[in-house]
Amino acid sequence: MIHPVTIKVRSIQKTKGEEEQIIELITEGQIEYKNDRVFLSYEESDLSGIEGAKTQLQVGDDFVRMRRVYHGVTEMNFELNRRNTSEYHTPYGKFKLESMTRSLAICLSPKLRVDIEYDVSLQSMFESTNILHIEVIGSDN
Repeated sequence: MIHPVTIKVRSIQKTKGEEEQIIELITEGQIEYKNDRVFLSYEESDLSGIEGAKTQLQVGDDFVRMRRVYHGVTEMNFELNRRNTSEYHTPYGKFKLESMTRSLAICLSPKLRVDIEYDVSLQSMFESTNILHIEVIGSDN
């Protein structure tokens, strides 16, 4: 069964030679517990720079799959010490996106909490280390 929830998303992006960028967002979304996995979805705001994008997470005991719909579909898979290659869609075209998960902490209940640290390279033109924290901070049920 799908339930409405309040979600806190905090993202830190560290790029060599630049000041780290921190984005924090509290938004409404939906959660569903199904087959030992948690499915979380929410819409991005203008704070993230991709207002209107729809983000969906599938969370298991040891992995997170992120699917974002915005100028096409971008998918990222996070599993500890695993490299992931996908396509990043922008208004200017598709770019090769590589990521490497450095750390991954998941708490499925009583309220979902995910912490991911990963390195990302966008077609070798841009590289950064990112820390992503997502947690359900409230629900209507």
